[in-house]
Amino acid sequence: MTDVQQALPQALSNNLRLLEQLNDFLNVLPRELYQVADLRLPGSTLGRQIRHCLDHYEQLVAGLETGTVDYDARARSVAVECDPACALLRIEALRVELVRAAAARRGRPLEVCCCDGELSCTSLTRELDFVAAHTTHHLALMGLIARDHGVRLEDDFGVARATLRHRASESKILA
Repeated sequence: MTDVQQALPQALSNNLRLLEQLNDFLNVLPRELYQVADLRLPGSTLGRQIRHCLDHYEQLVAGLETGTVDYDARARSVAVECDPACALLRIEALRVELVRAAAARRGRPLEVCCCDGELSCTSLTRELDFVAAHTTHHLALMGLIARDHGVRLEDDFGVARATLRHRASESKILA
C-alpha cells in the first residue's frame, strides 16, 4: 500500500480517535463544569468548545455528501452546547456518519468554501487532517480548563499525533 493509499485510513482513524477522546472527556467531566465560563476565553464554555468541534465535523460530513465543505455554515446547536447528553449522542452519530460519508466520497472531487466565498479544490484526506488539527487545538484548551477544575485526564489528551510520535521517539533515544 502506498503512502497516499494509507493516508485516508490514517486520517479517518485519527478523527475517530479524537471523537472518542471527546466522548471520554464528557464521561469524566462533571456536568456542572459543562457551562462554566473561563476568564481566559471570554464568552466560551466547555460546552461551547465541544459544540464548536462537533459543528466542524457536521460541516465536513455534509460537505462530503454534497461535494462542497463550508465550515462557516455551522448550525451552532444550543442543545449540544448546553447539554452533555446531547453532545454524547451527536458524537456517536458523527462517528457513524463520518465513516459512511468518507467511504462514499473516496476518490471523488471535493471543494472547500474559503472565507471569501470562493471555492477551492481540496481532498478528503486534507479536510480530515484539518478537522483533526482543529479538534486537537480545542481539546488542548478544554484540557487546560478541566485540569484547572481538578478533572483528571490522560497525558495525551489534546496532544497532536505528531507530538505524540516525537515524544515516543525521544523516549527511545533516552532509554
